[in-house]
Amino acid sequence: MLSLVIHHLDSTGKPRLYRNVFNCIAERGALLVVDIVAGRRPSVWSFHANLFDRIAYEQSMTATDST
Repeated sequence: MLSLVIHHLDSTGKPRLYRNVFNCIAERGALLVVDIVAGRRPSVWSFHANLFDRIAYEQSMTATDST
């Protein structure tokens, strides 16, 4: 699994990454990618940013037994 890193790669780094993963992954394996992308409309970006903030807050409160 890759998390929050692919967007840092340039136009040559991304294809190289995927080639390397393809060459290393098991025949029935899978690559899971979690990354940040910008929506085409500000409302989409705002929606997802607010959703992320809410989920992070709820997880933090649960993890610390806060109310």
